[in-house]
Amino acid sequence: MKILHVPYCYFPDPAGGTEIYVQALAREQRSRGIEVEIAAPAASESTYDVEGVTVRRFATSADLSREELYGDGDPVAAHSFAATSLAGNPDLVHLHAYTPAVSNRLLGGLRASGKPVVFTFHSPTVTCARGDLLFFGERVCEGRMLGYECSACKLHSLGLNADVSKALASIPAGISTPLAAFSEGKLTTGFAMRRLIERRNRAAAAFLSEVQQIIAVSDWVREVLIRNNVPLAKITLVRHGLPHRREAASCLPLPDRPLRLVFLGRLDKTK
Repeated sequence: MKILHVPYCYFPDPAGGTEIYVQALAREQRSRGIEVEIAAPAASESTYDVEGVTVRRFATSADLSREELYGDGDPVAAHSFAATSLAGNPDLVHLHAYTPAVSNRLLGGLRASGKPVVFTFHSPTVTCARGDLLFFGERVCEGRMLGYECSACKLHSLGLNADVSKALASIPAGISTPLAAFSEGKLTTGFAMRRLIERRNRAAAAFLSEVQQIIAVSDWVREVLIRNNVPLAKITLVRHGLPHRREAASCLPLPDRPLRLVFLGRLDKTK
């Protein structure tokens, strides 16, 4: 069996937790006799090896319209992916990102090719336009994709105060579109946001509908998927983790105080 993993980026580019997870998953799968390749977006096409795994970089567009950013994604990336990244003829494609590059357009090409597709939901950016699942940056959101609420919250994240954000988000898409045509800069974005967010929400819902199976890495991911009408049978809970080796028990004396644990990670509200 051959699996193609598709993360947001890959080594030697600066990588985050998702890419480290994909690298570890690829190691484990190879140790079990599964062939693995990686495909990831980049400025231009290239092919190279990392730890003996073929990495295929597919090209992306440097200039996307707002409709593409908030909708079906990058047509250049989808075309480049189909032309280069499927050269290894994988049996299954495992997507680890939902972005303008790893998009509905790319998924549409995969479905047309008949390749089965699995998606791992790694971060709130899949369904949250703001990206952090914090409603107006203050409290954890329940994660439903809603036109008015998501539009106002996204505008607030761009620097508008809450009252202005809510006022702009309340303008129906049919009215906001012509208003946006006669304004510039932030005001254009403000007037257009309700329409753009509704477009994004439809695109994200379609993406989740089209993949055959979704891996939720935690309970909150599973709950967000259910709240957005993803069938329970399509969701598999597989908690994030990294491989470890069994080590001999250390003979350290127990301290005469409560055990203290240290967390090493990024200090960020979303954590």
